[in-house]
Amino acid sequence: MIVVNCCGPFNEKITAFARAATLIVSQDVFNDSLSTSWQDIWVLPENDHDFMNLLNDGASKVVLQVPKNTQEVLNFPLDRIIWKVADPNTCIDVLLSHGCQFMFHVDMIVRGYKSVSQFYFSVNSIDSIDIRLLNNSGLGVIIGQDLISLGENGAGNTTLADILCDQLSSDRPDALFPTIVTDEQGIALGLCYSSKQSLNEAIMLGKGVYWSRKRGLWIKGETTGATQELVSISLDCDCDTLRFAVRQKNPGKCLSLIRRILPFRNKNLFWIFCRYC
Repeated sequence: MIVVNCCGPFNEKITAFARAATLIVSQDVFNDSLSTSWQDIWVLPENDHDFMNLLNDGASKVVLQVPKNTQEVLNFPLDRIIWKVADPNTCIDVLLSHGCQFMFHVDMIVRGYKSVSQFYFSVNSIDSIDIRLLNNSGLGVIIGQDLISLGENGAGNTTLADILCDQLSSDRPDALFPTIVTDEQGIALGLCYSSKQSLNEAIMLGKGVYWSRKRGLWIKGETTGATQELVSISLDCDCDTLRFAVRQKNPGKCLSLIRRILPFRNKNLFWIFCRYC
């Protein structure tokens, strides 16, 4: 799992990263971005006492410092807290036994724990670590926003698409990744293919962008008007398939014509026509 630690103010870059990764943001950024369609946001509270309000406002998790007395927090919603460990000598056994998750710096040596899937490691450099190896070991990776660029003209050499593709595998001769496209409710809309280039464009533009085996880079709906607003990108458990969750826009000329002709009280008849259109 990839987590991007966003330390700056709310901007276009943070919005783009939110489409394809879990984000850590400050309380101010979270409050400024409630109108966005973010899927998985961890928030750093300004005051640890305010964390329940943030959870109630839509934060998926909050990041808190490990308390000195861990018994005092066992009544908290532990499944929605990431405990930040600053000192390698901090005792986390009690919280670990309750299934809690922890954030460490990558330089910390963590020995003797079997449940590594509960650990996330924060890194200072992408080049010095093997993100795929860490993920395959069940460890989460937290990457600073400044280490990742947005598109080819960004401030860094590595894009979020690069990081995602490093985790993916493909057995196709053309090295494309099968991409299941669904709506926000998970209903399948189609099967497409993605390349690193199309994935990068999708993240930057916030649109359904794919790689056509005949035409190359393909922005869905450019000619028909049936565009797609990208909500989120995720990987399957085997890391060989992508899932795009989208909001389908104008259905295009063909479906518009059907809507004028068919009596829409019969929804089954409508979808039969749509399928074979």
